[in-house]
Order: sequence, then C-alpha cells, then structure tokens
Amino acid sequence: MRLKNEFHIFTKSALSFAIALSTHSTATLAKEQSLVIEEVVVTAQKKSESMQDTPIAITAFTEDSLEQMGIKNASDVGEFTPNITIGPSIGSKFNIRMYIRGKGTAEPSLTIDPKVGIYLDGVYMARNSGAIFDVVDLERIEVLRGPQGTLWGKNTTGGAINMVTAKPEGEFKFKQQITGGSNGQYRSITTIDTPPIGNASAKLSYVLKGQDGWAKNTHTNSEKELGSEDTEAYRIALRWEANDRFSLDYSFDQTNGEATPVPVQVAWVNPSAADNPTTFDVNALNESGAVQFIPGNAFAQMALIANPDRQDTFNIDAMGAEDMDIKGHNLTLTWQMEALELKSISAYREYDSFMPTLNSGGGAYYDDTGASLPAFHSTGTKSQHQFSQELQAVGAAMDGQLEYVLGLYHFQEKGKEINPWNISSYRISEFNGQVLETVIFVDSGVFYKVESTSNALYGQFDYNLSDQWTLTLGMRYTEDEKEIVYLSGQDKYSESERTKEDDWGKFTGAFTANFELNDDISLYGKASSGYAAGVYNAGPIDDPTVVKPADPEETTSYEFGAKSMLAGGRVQLNAALFYNDSKNLQITAFEGNTRVTNNSGKSDSQGIEFEFLALASESVTLNANYGYIDVNYDDAGRDQLAPRNSFSLGAQYDYPVSVGLLTARLDASHSSKQYFSTDLEDREINDDARALFNARFSLSEVKVADGVMTTALWGRNLTDKEYRVHGVSFGGVVPDAAYNAYSWGEPRTFGIDLRWDY
Repeated sequence: MRLKNEFHIFTKSALSFAIALSTHSTATLAKEQSLVIEEVVVTAQKKSESMQDTPIAITAFTEDSLEQMGIKNASDVGEFTPNITIGPSIGSKFNIRMYIRGKGTAEPSLTIDPKVGIYLDGVYMARNSGAIFDVVDLERIEVLRGPQGTLWGKNTTGGAINMVTAKPEGEFKFKQQITGGSNGQYRSITTIDTPPIGNASAKLSYVLKGQDGWAKNTHTNSEKELGSEDTEAYRIALRWEANDRFSLDYSFDQTNGEATPVPVQVAWVNPSAADNPTTFDVNALNESGAVQFIPGNAFAQMALIANPDRQDTFNIDAMGAEDMDIKGHNLTLTWQMEALELKSISAYREYDSFMPTLNSGGGAYYDDTGASLPAFHSTGTKSQHQFSQELQAVGAAMDGQLEYVLGLYHFQEKGKEINPWNISSYRISEFNGQVLETVIFVDSGVFYKVESTSNALYGQFDYNLSDQWTLTLGMRYTEDEKEIVYLSGQDKYSESERTKEDDWGKFTGAFTANFELNDDISLYGKASSGYAAGVYNAGPIDDPTVVKPADPEETTSYEFGAKSMLAGGRVQLNAALFYNDSKNLQITAFEGNTRVTNNSGKSDSQGIEFEFLALASESVTLNANYGYIDVNYDDAGRDQLAPRNSFSLGAQYDYPVSVGLLTARLDASHSSKQYFSTDLEDREINDDARALFNARFSLSEVKVADGVMTTALWGRNLTDKEYRVHGVSFGGVVPDAAYNAYSWGEPRTFGIDLRWDY
C-alpha cells in the first residue's frame, strides 16, 4: 500500500510539473524562436509519423544521437531508455537478454520465444543476437515499451526494438569510421553509397571489429583472453525505384564472429555442501606422482576459489571461443497509390553457433601444487533458420478521417541444439592406487530439434473523431504451433514417443484514445494485450515436468501518457503511467539438473516513465529519463527482477571554433538493485545499485581532402565501477549442493574515434 501511495503522489506531482511548465511564459523560455528540437519520424505504427504524434511509449535514437552518446552495441541502448535492461547471456558474448517493464527472458534455448522482439527493417529475428548491431548502417532505433499484440510480427508481452537502416541515397557517398581503444579494441566501418544506375542504387557496408579480453586466463590448455572478440560483417542494400509508385528494396547481411565469453565467476558456495565430508571426495596426484588426498569435496574445492568481487585473472581448465555465423535476406516491395500503400516483406535468416568447450562454473579444482583439474564442462552447437512473409496495406478513407493498417503475417522457424555437459569428480582407481580416475557424476545436457510456425491476421484503425480526438482500435488473431523432437540419450524411446507438439490461438489487440490539448500537448489512454506462445522445455524426456509444455503467457496493459513540446519547441517532455496484469507467467529455474520453464501464477506491475530533452541554449543540450516499476506476484515465493528505479542524465555542449565544431558530452546512468532470479530463495543472486559515467569529446565538421572529418576521444565506465550483468544459481546435483556465479560488466575503457565523410 505504501508503494501505491508513493506512486499516486509521484504521478500527481509529475502531471502538475508538466502543466506548470506548459503554461510558463514562452517569452521567458524561448527568446530564440529559431532554436527548436528536431522532429523525429518513426514507423512504430507501420506508417511514418512524428514521434510526438504517436500515442505510445516509445524512445527513438537517431544516427546523430547514437554517435554522440557512444552507443555501439545493443546493451548501450538500455542505459538511456527507462525501464529497460539489456545485457549479455551467460556463456555467450554474442547473445543478449532483454527486459522491458519487467518482461523478458535470459534463456538462450531455441524453444523459448523472447518476450522482447528485435526487428530489422520490419523483420522479426527469433534469436536475440546483439551481433546484428555490427553490420547495419542505422538510421534510427525505436524502443517500444509495453505488450505488442497488434502490429508487430511476433506477439510479445514486453515490447519491441525496431532497427531501421539507412537506405541507398542514389548519389555517391563514402564514410569511413575507425575506432581504437583500451584492451586492444578496434573497429572499422566502411560505407559506400553508389551513384544511380538508371533507377537503381546501392549501399555497401563492411565492418571489422574486435578486442582483447579484459580478463586473463593462466591455464595452458585454454583460451587466454576472456571476453575477447573478432568479428567481420558486411551488408549489401539495393534499391530500385521503377517509377513514382513502385520500389524494390533488397538487402543481404552476413556476420562471422569468434568470441570468448566473459568469464562466469564463482562467488559463493553453499557451506552445507562444501562442509559435507561424504560428498564427492577429490583425490589427485602431486608432482612426484604420489597420491595426494585433497580434504573435502568438489564443492569444498570450489569454495577455495569463490570470490564475490570482480577478478581479472583466472585459471580455467576449459574455455573455448564461440564461433557464430549469421546471415539474412530481406526483399521489400512497395506500391504507392493515391491513398493506399501496399507492402510485401519477405525474409530468410540463418543463425549458427558452436562453442567447442566451456567451463560453465568459472573455476576448477586444484591439487596441492596449484594445478587445475577439469571440473564443469559443456559444449554447444546451435543451428536455426527462419522464413517470414508479411503483407501490409496502409491507407486512408473517408477523406482522411479514417486511417488503417491491415496485414497478414507468416513465420516459420526450425532449429537444433546439441549441448552436452558434465561435472567431473576424481578418485583413486580401485585397480591401481596410483592412478587418478575421472568420475562423471552428472552427464547430461539438452539434445533436441524444434519447429515452430506462427500465423496472424491483424488490423488497426484510427478514426479522427474531431480535430482534437482520435480513437484507435487494433485487433490481431494469432495461431502458434510448436513441435520438439528429443534426440540423443533417449534412444530407448521411439521417435513418435520423443516427439511432442501443441498449438495455441489467441485474440489480442489495443484501444487508444488520443486528445490533442493544443498544437504542443497531447494526452492519451491505452489498453492493450499481448501474449507469448507456449514453451516446450529442452530437458530429458524421462522428466514428465519437461515434456509438458508451459501454457502461453498473457499480459493486459493499461497506460496513460502525455507528450509535449514546450517553450516554443525547445523542451520536449513525455511521460507514461502503466499498469500490467499478467497471468500464466513463464518462469525458468533449475529443477534437479535441468533448467525448466513452468507457469507461475499471476503478477501485476505498475510504473512510471519520464523522458526529457531541452535546448537550454544554442550551445547546451540536456536530456534525462526516469523509470520506476513495482512488480507483485501472487506466488509468495517470488519477487521482481527489474530494478525498481533507473534513470539517466546527459549534458552536451557545442562550441563553434575556427576549424569546426567542438563538442563535449557527459552521460550518467543509475540503476537500483537488480535481481537475476524471481525466486525468493535466490535473493542473494543480485547486483547492488550502481552508477556508470561516460564522456565523449569531439571535433567535427573539419574540412579534410574535400570531405569532413570528425575526431573524438571517449571513455566509458569512467569510475571503473565493478558491477554484475548476469547471475545464476547452480544446484540440484545433491541435496543442498549449490553455488552462485556471475558475469561482470566491462571495466573502465578509453578510446578514439575517427570518421571521414565524403
């Protein structure tokens, strides 16, 4: 009740502030009438419109803001958007996990659909790989908060991230960007726009990037640079404008990368397991070849190396580099008629990854000489391909009083994962007391093929009731089918017994009322719904809790928002209040030796979001955002993952000099305590409140060799804050056997950017 009262007071204060600011003397705040915030056009509702005229909670990053904020990867977006968390997955540097308004998943399994959808030029990407950020020449990024159950390809309960690429411009242009930084960081991006050939033009992009790891591994038989990366990517975009009415856009992108995951570091071992003398005694040989008994057990040995603080040196017996290959085709056809636009989006994508060997515990056993012994191992191979087809009709009727979007959507995905893993213990051989014998006491993993299909019919209708009122109705019907075939290790079952399939259907939609108070301020109220299809788990078929799918997750959201351009266009203030009601929550946790997704009752969440942008003067730009969320579960054993409070602040100073434009920018982001498990028994799996500071100093608009040069110096995590980006509790092998492990964020880094545009 206390939280709800605070939320109510905070809401009233925020609205009072907005009204007061809107009525402030324009003469005082806007002396320079020509100084206004540039309009940002978005396509979040499948049509081009100003972000300020779009009645949804959306944050947009333009090409210029991406550069000035130093956003170079997917995780950076989360620092500057309220109520969104983006970070790497454990065991992979390429895959990412995303949460919007508390909705998301950290599971990399091919059987689980992300709760936040990633789209590239309208194409849904079923696997959340942050590597796609490397290849595209982005025009903007749109972050949509709240369930997307009408217009977007895959029904999601959390939200969507829409990446829009810059199209070929039909004139010769050349852009070269080079970055060098600490930890051996390098990045080269080359972009060429070709001159037109008839009605056709092209854009070519090539990326080469990499870095050494910020953590070192001293083991002789393993990768030495932990967190290292080498990636090569390219993209070809072709555009053919047959006439004023018909255009064809085709693109192909491919990314090849090799990266060693950020180390997973053991932080804590359950004392009841470590102190149990009967649990998996460890024996080893000393340097002379004599048997050396190591007191305790496997968990006692792990306790010796457990460290709750970030470390940069490890002795990991098995750490391989993940190989990843992503490629995709996109063919978009557009017919523009009098009051109707028809569009066809056809896409095919492939994703393959291979992890040769990984020590998933982040540590190893040690004998009395300090040499490590193999401990927790896994290997992994994933392959996935998808095809999608979408048909859209965007138009207007009744002399523009009615605007509509109609669509058909088809998506099909096939994937396969082979992921064996084991935990090794050591004992003296029964036949030879001088021989070290490895005992595998857990030999498990996931081995499966999966196929899923999703079909949908949708429509959204905007009716302009008057000059001030617009009512919007969105409807969607979705049918999902999933099939899983359990593979290796289940040979005693027939293929039909190992094959499980199910299907689900769901109506979702949205209703929005938008009121334009005046030319500068609009208010909206929205009710919307979304759902995530059912989930088959990838564990062994012997486990009945695995083969029974989790039911679809459903969310209904109620939102009230305000969008305003104040002080003569120099101040932009947007706010949103939301309440989410969710049921059949899909929660993933360890059960025995397997991570299993089950339904876990209901939850409700409420929150508030502010976004502020101001041109304080011709030279000074200020920005800020704030997000608050409170999640309540009907399951008394759960609590929220998302940070309760998060905000960011930014200040930019532009100063013209004789040779160009000097710019200084400082950004700060803060997140309150974040948990990595909803289970109250795992409350120790968390990251404390943290603040990160970034800075960038640049000299731009310098004329060099008939082009324009930009030079920038930057620093990230300037205070070298130690913070955790992901955590997990492993256990269930024996009673009370558990340990906690974390992945850590990157330490302080510095670098230089060079860019030349011709």
